[in-house]
Amino acid sequence: MEISNVEYIDQYLPALRDKFHEDTQNAILQNREEIYEKLIKQMQGFVTFVGKFQEQVPVELEEVQIALLQTSVHLNKPQVAISAYGEGGLLGTEVLNIKYDASWLFTQWEAYRQAIINQVVELHAEKCIREAAVRQMMWESMDYLIYCLYAVTKYMFTEFDHMRGFDNLLLTEDFRLSVGGYRDWRRVLFCRRKPVDIFFREKKDPITYAVFCEAVYNRKKFEKLDLTKARFYDCEFVHCTFSVICFRDTVFENCRFYHCTFEETDFCGATMRSVTMKKDTFSHTTWNYVPDMEHLDTVTDIYKGVEWSECVLESLTFTASDVRGMNQAACTIVEVELQECENDGNVFEEETV
Repeated sequence: MEISNVEYIDQYLPALRDKFHEDTQNAILQNREEIYEKLIKQMQGFVTFVGKFQEQVPVELEEVQIALLQTSVHLNKPQVAISAYGEGGLLGTEVLNIKYDASWLFTQWEAYRQAIINQVVELHAEKCIREAAVRQMMWESMDYLIYCLYAVTKYMFTEFDHMRGFDNLLLTEDFRLSVGGYRDWRRVLFCRRKPVDIFFREKKDPITYAVFCEAVYNRKKFEKLDLTKARFYDCEFVHCTFSVICFRDTVFENCRFYHCTFEETDFCGATMRSVTMKKDTFSHTTWNYVPDMEHLDTVTDIYKGVEWSECVLESLTFTASDVRGMNQAACTIVEVELQECENDGNVFEEETV
């Protein structure tokens, strides 16, 4: 059969590629706990090594990157490198790197190659589509695999500064931890911020990734703020109003919200640990991320469901808010009223779930 590479890529490859992506995702989900444990162990070993290295060579680090090494895939030995960079980050000098096995990301790689080859044989197109072309077709999925690496690590290192040995590292004021391709595109997982006050700060001072500890907010108005990936520890909010606030991937631990009002507030990906909410009202708030499947090119990130742990939700009112999944949380839930809300067809009940 006479068929060109272009025709094969347009007509036959998409189905195989989609299956490869789906199988890879399923394999990662199936072995998620083992993968997490391995990556945490690798990062802990890296932090320990860097600490000892800096005792001998006291150079400050501006960035640490977790990167997939594409050359290692060519050698059939997939690896990720955790690399440390001095001033300038990825554009500066690489101080050191340690390579780790990444075979968990490529469990379906050989099956994908074989599926393409088998289909080429079935089409009798061996003379037109050679091994080099097959490799190039497979390589088109490399960005997808790097994105899988990002998806796996996104929430693992949100609190990177809590890792053992972090406080002993020599880091620049704006140090960051990122993941992506080696000296290529990347996503920031963690960013170090200098202490900042939300209401008394220079406009140029960002509050994304910022950390707030033991802050007490009484009758404060939070308006049009981006607090993505910020972290609040032991904070209290009393009679506060929140309007057009982005709390995506924000962490709240041991925080209390009393008599607060939330309007057009986005909580997608947030983490709630030992949080108490009493007599609060929520209007047009978002708790679940729903990507536009018809326009996937507009999707810029992914978000987990809001994570609840040992929280107390009491006398709350939700209006026109997507609260699906909240009544499955490990929380004490008492007197929650829903008005025009999406909630999986269930109603909050007075019980501990």
